[in-house]
Amino acid sequence: MADYRLYCVTGDGRIRLADWIIARSDEEAIAGARALRADARERELWLKARLVAKTNARNRFERVPAERCEAEQGPGARGAPKRMREPLPR
Repeated sequence: MADYRLYCVTGDGRIRLADWIIARSDEEAIAGARALRADARERELWLKARLVAKTNARNRFERVPAERCEAEQGPGARGAPKRMREPLPR
């Protein structure tokens, strides 16, 4: 089981809300994320420092290709948000 995080982000990339999802796979985590915070405009699903999926313009989750995840991990990129280096309280 893995500990995924679902972030609701604002238009400028700041985290507004966060939820934890415990799942066996990316697919299971995405299914769980669909039910959470459906009213949020932008949602991102993360597993540690890997962006798994995010919502598109129609508020549906789209998986992020692995090579794109790796490219976003570089210096100054939008990989794991700097503001989230410390875990949120449970």
